[in-house]
Amino acid sequence: MNNFLIDINNERHHKNAKYRENFMRLDKLVIFHFAHEDVVHPKESTNFGYTDGTRAIPMRELPMYKEDWIGLRALDERGAITQVELPGEHLEITRATVRTILRFLD
Repeated sequence: MNNFLIDINNERHHKNAKYRENFMRLDKLVIFHFAHEDVVHPKESTNFGYTDGTRAIPMRELPMYKEDWIGLRALDERGAITQVELPGEHLEITRATVRTILRFLD
């Protein structure tokens, strides 16, 4: 278990309003994941997903999303989240991958 992620995902009993406030200031959130992720398990966790030990639970089914602990649901509802699947394995960066990523930078 990663204590840093527990804190910034506002998973503790006491929710830090500042974390949510800061996250909500994002204009957009682009989440990249690799189609054949072979390092991060479950691969859905690269998109705020989680595992209960038997199955991968997508972001939108988690309490942190449903209860909007960090503003993730609010960002999603206003259309500010884009999830992008990149070809290849973990951090297999090609020129095409870089071109895809650059499309999302202003």
